[in-house]
Amino acid sequence: MKKPRRYPFVKNRYFYGKLLTVRDFQLEQTYVGDKRGLMNKLLHGSGIVTGLEVSRVDDNYIAVQPGLAIDSHGNEIVLPSTVKQQLSMVEGFPASDYAQNVYLCIEYREEDNEPVHSVASSATRSEEVQEFNRIKETYKLVIRTDAPAPADPNYAGLLEHVGELYADSRVKVWIKIPKYVNAGDYFDVTVHIDKALGTEKVKLSFELISDQFELAGGNGGSLIVYEEPDGLRETYAAKTYRFKTSGGLGAGTFRIPEESAKLTVGDKTNVLNTACMESMPIEIIGEPVKDRIVADYYNRTLDAAYEAGSHTDGCIYLAKICLIQVKVDMSTTYSIQKVEPIPFRGQVVNPTFLGKLSEALPAAAAAAPLSVHSALSEGDYDSKPKLDVDYSSDTNKLDVNLVLPKTRPAAEDIRMGIIELELSSNSLNPFSRPEKVSEEIPHGLGPGPVFIEVGIEAYNSGTFSEMLNSSERIYYGNIDVFGGGPYECEWPRVSIGTIVYPKKGTFRIGVRLNQSAEAGAVRLRWWAFKKREDAASELYASEAAASSDSGSGGT
Repeated sequence: MKKPRRYPFVKNRYFYGKLLTVRDFQLEQTYVGDKRGLMNKLLHGSGIVTGLEVSRVDDNYIAVQPGLAIDSHGNEIVLPSTVKQQLSMVEGFPASDYAQNVYLCIEYREEDNEPVHSVASSATRSEEVQEFNRIKETYKLVIRTDAPAPADPNYAGLLEHVGELYADSRVKVWIKIPKYVNAGDYFDVTVHIDKALGTEKVKLSFELISDQFELAGGNGGSLIVYEEPDGLRETYAAKTYRFKTSGGLGAGTFRIPEESAKLTVGDKTNVLNTACMESMPIEIIGEPVKDRIVADYYNRTLDAAYEAGSHTDGCIYLAKICLIQVKVDMSTTYSIQKVEPIPFRGQVVNPTFLGKLSEALPAAAAAAPLSVHSALSEGDYDSKPKLDVDYSSDTNKLDVNLVLPKTRPAAEDIRMGIIELELSSNSLNPFSRPEKVSEEIPHGLGPGPVFIEVGIEAYNSGTFSEMLNSSERIYYGNIDVFGGGPYECEWPRVSIGTIVYPKKGTFRIGVRLNQSAEAGAVRLRWWAFKKREDAASELYASEAAASSDSGSGGT
């Protein structure tokens, strides 16, 4: 709803004998109100001044804390006390499609109040006539299903360009690019994704092509890719991509080839609005970007400054409320899952507070300290190391990106350990064969099939300790094959077995002497092997390709 201009201002001129009518008193109120509204709009802007926090009470109710806001027409909206409200009773709540995001807003309202008897009307009319004695300034809570505009309408076109790439009831995608950049500088392009809770996984890709700008560190590429991480429960994401200005002064543009644009939500592919980039030129200028933006702001005419944002209905967005659809008995209803005040919460900044903040934090007003951001990534197996260093003078930020060649994976993971088992025998039978089964041993390779190899290393006590050779030896497998030679093991014949628990990632070792002997302690060394299918397949595929390229044959 567009409201009439508040200016030029007209006020009463009083003189003795002047006849004051309703029109004069109304003009008195309008004069003061219009001036205050204009100052509110141009000096403070619109948004939340204080309070008005929204919270979830239960599945169906929300609460709004007391607070003050200023709408885009300069009206003050006051919520004097906490309001607890059933969401479905708020005007604008959807009647059926519950599985979506809705937005709680507050609007300025005036209500007629305090009815009284009209004395003037009774002189000309026989029936009793009532008029309202007061007009009460109040508020109204409403629900919107449309998200707030990505760009603040009060400053649209001053700082940045915003283009809507896609929008439906469940997913919205928009892109932000700066209006001005300096030649040779770096700047950020941000892609924003807003989705309803429970929406399938979102994947987005498109080429952002320009003759004047190139993707920093992109090796000449221009592909923008976003894939929602698995298990993400957030409903909003912003992905920033850094570009470098490679052209000279003048106008620069981006374009998105239609064949490269792809938005996938679950299994459904959607078409992006690539035409929005045509109305988003970037000016490459020689003067500092900050100086140009400040000049544009103060060089606006009064009409342009007043009209900015005045075409809106004046509602203030307080929070995004994430709904899901639930079944109760035979009917369908809703449940409030989450209330998110950010990033849609616009706020009015108090200049006095900013001054106090700068005094308390003097470093904030000084130049930003040098910040260093480093990243390490892997390249191809046979690639050369690559180092990219970028520096932004605007933010005093240094980006260091190191790319190292990927290490060829081993085909197996291996673990090793030592265990001592005390063999026990039946004391009533001197010819019994000592045996022992260990407790469960974690091999450290995680769940899944493994191969266990066990060898005899040493004896620590008992009569068997005298059988050790002078040099340390570890025997694996059947030790009888060494009988009658210089490597003969003096250890009696023994059987070693293992039990593997694939789901637990553990195993047991069992030892039994195959002849009658005294009990004692035996020391065993075990090795656990686990095949890495993914690494092995990569390694074998790489070796096969190398063999094929070299033209070598096999027999």
